[in-house]
Amino acid sequence: MTGIEAFTTVKDFLDERKIHYSADEENLVVKMDIQGDDLPLRIILRVLEDRKVVQALAPLAFRVPEDRRMECAVAVHYANYGMVNGAFDMDMRDGEIRFRATHGYRDTEMSLKQVEYLFNTVLFTADRYHSRLFFLSRGKSTLEEFIEEEES
Repeated sequence: MTGIEAFTTVKDFLDERKIHYSADEENLVVKMDIQGDDLPLRIILRVLEDRKVVQALAPLAFRVPEDRRMECAVAVHYANYGMVNGAFDMDMRDGEIRFRATHGYRDTEMSLKQVEYLFNTVLFTADRYHSRLFFLSRGKSTLEEFIEEEES
């Protein structure tokens, strides 16, 4: 399977579900805005042809203030610890948090079902943590509360 074929499969999935997106055909990237339970989410699906993967990203819609970054980094660690698929990344320089998951297509075909699984993993996981991390980043909840909820 080529990168263009994987990109076509991604777009076919979105078209089939009538999800509005913008496509960058040259860079094999699609972006869309989806309303989560509490906050809007941006979902980015991109084909990394050199690595033979489709990567899904969900950058959260806020930046963590500098004085809250250590606490949020610990929270991201706790969130990632038990995660089966995907992981949160946090840029300590600018406070961006994003959820990332990938699916490979080396020596195989990428099906619509695999794109659906990747998309849903990113959408549901980012949505689950979005408001919790936002409240922690604004001092409206504590790291101890976050950890307690993770361990329950």
